[in-house]
Amino acid sequence: MGHVGDMWGLQPEATMRLLTSFYDTGQADESFYRYQPMSFKVPLGFPALAKVILGTGALAALGLVIGVARAARIAHRRRQSSTR
Repeated sequence: MGHVGDMWGLQPEATMRLLTSFYDTGQADESFYRYQPMSFKVPLGFPALAKVILGTGALAALGLVIGVARAARIAHRRRQSSTR
């Protein structure tokens, strides 16, 4: 299983038994494990994560530009109305 979350999350009782028996006796007891095929499907890989981060940054930049443009437009209107 390796040193990943699957080792601790899929069969925690078997993992605890394996580790405690190894620390107690020097022999790893893997008898509690049952066969469980591994899934290598990544729910959110690095390419998708990069797209989400870049998309969020682009939306934030667009929002900032729109906000600054609106604020400038409002300030310009206020200056025009106060000079009249």
